[in-house]
Order: sequence, then structure tokens, then C-alpha cells
Amino acid sequence: MIVSTPYGRDVEVGLDSRGKDLKHVSFAGRDLRDYDFRGADLRNADFTGCRITNCRFDDPDTDIRACDFSESVIVNGRFDGAQAQRTVWRGTSVQRARFDGTELDDADFSMSEAGVRTNMFGSNFTGAIVRRVLFIGANLRSVIAGSGTVVEDITTAGADLANCALTGPRDDLSLSA
Repeated sequence: MIVSTPYGRDVEVGLDSRGKDLKHVSFAGRDLRDYDFRGADLRNADFTGCRITNCRFDDPDTDIRACDFSESVIVNGRFDGAQAQRTVWRGTSVQRARFDGTELDDADFSMSEAGVRTNMFGSNFTGAIVRRVLFIGANLRSVIAGSGTVVEDITTAGADLANCALTGPRDDLSLSA
């Protein structure tokens, strides 16, 4: 598939896109199935309105900082260890995704402007860094946050927090409000 950047650069993206320079690329509205983005530089890429199935972003060298995943559907998403600061996930369905060890400083998982709730049901944040993150109106039911998870200054106004380990008192969580 050929995708372009706002700067007129066309980039070929294949199923094996490990380590590729894909900064500022627009995947908006595409159906991405079985793509391997481990180690890719995807800073500021646009994934809005995508269906992302069985795609891999799970590598400490994967850079998805400032990517926009708004109103996408992500199935079996693996983001373990990725650099995901300032990412936007408004109105996205990311059920049972894995964010183990991911840096999510300043991310936004809030409800979309159209009123669509971000659905994080059953996602795993074990060992993730979750600082200054917005979860306004999000579905955080059964979110897992195990050992080593750092949670500081999150905003959860209007969120569904049933069985959510991100907000409850635990010995292995660092919480501040």
C-alpha cells in the first residue's frame, strides 16, 4: 500500500514494516490487518477511523508519539513497551489491548467530540507509565494494572471504573491525584 505525508512524500508500507521511517504518514480510514510496525518511527502518524487487527507495535524502539488513533477499532493490539506519549485515542475501541511497559505520558483516551466513549475494557497496563492521562468518559471496566505500573495525575471524570485497577489503591501502584 502507498500512503502519503502532508509534505507530499509517498511511502510504501508492507505487512513487514519493522524499523521503517513512517513519520507523519496518514493511514486514516484504512483496514490494517497483520501489519508489523515493531521498531518503526510512526511519530505524528494519523490512524483515525482505522480498523487495526492483529497489528504489532510492541517494541521499545517503536515510536508512536503524538499519533492519532481517534475513532478507530483496534483488535488484538500489542503496544507493549512502545513510546506512546501524547497519543490520542478519543472514541477508540481498544478492548483487551496490551500496553505492558508502554510510556503513555499526556495521552488522551477521552470520549470523542461526537460523544463516542473510548472503550478500554480489559486492557492491560502492567508496568506502563500513565502520567497526566485523560480518561474523561472512557470505559475502563476491568482494566489491569499490575506490578510496576506508575499512575499519576489521571483524569477520570464520567468514566466507567468498575473493577478498574488503574484507580484503586494497590501496593504496587504509585497514585497521585
